[in-house]
Amino acid sequence: MCNVICVTNRKSVKGDFFALVERVASAHPQAIILREKDLLKSEYLLLADKVNEICFSYGVRFIAHTHIEAARGTLHLPIASAREYIGKIKVGASCHSLSDVLYAERLGCEYVTFGHVFTTRCKEGVPPRGVDELRRICAKTSLPVYAIGGIDENNARLAIDAGASGVCIMSGAMSDGGDELINKLTKI
Repeated sequence: MCNVICVTNRKSVKGDFFALVERVASAHPQAIILREKDLLKSEYLLLADKVNEICFSYGVRFIAHTHIEAARGTLHLPIASAREYIGKIKVGASCHSLSDVLYAERLGCEYVTFGHVFTTRCKEGVPPRGVDELRRICAKTSLPVYAIGGIDENNARLAIDAGASGVCIMSGAMSDGGDELINKLTKI
């Protein structure tokens, strides 16, 4: 069984954001990270309350991004910001290199996301780090590593076989059929 973490991007949602989050939560991913970096803190906190309520109703872990005030147990951050929050709350970190991952491990992060592993529209023109680099990262850390970037039902198995503890999806989760994709991925 593949662990799936969904990452939000409300700007890519066609239709009602909360209805989509509810469909995603109904597919029971391991967690949903509310990553809405363009919002003012007050706007983010209001959005976080509603998304956390949806997550709670489906038994899905809610993970706040950047704003500790919105966190309900875990905060996800860029690796450069993680040190400030260690010891205050469980921290997950976005990493892009082996040195990032080893730093996260030394800090005491709970997990890391690593990517982008595959080609993705979110990072157009930027070469992916690839499965071989993911394999190298996973072999050198005891932290759970979640592959992110271009993950779909055709390549998620490659990430898991490389040692990833799971996968993160954003574009696939924030589109119609995101719940179906989660169901397919969790069966890998």
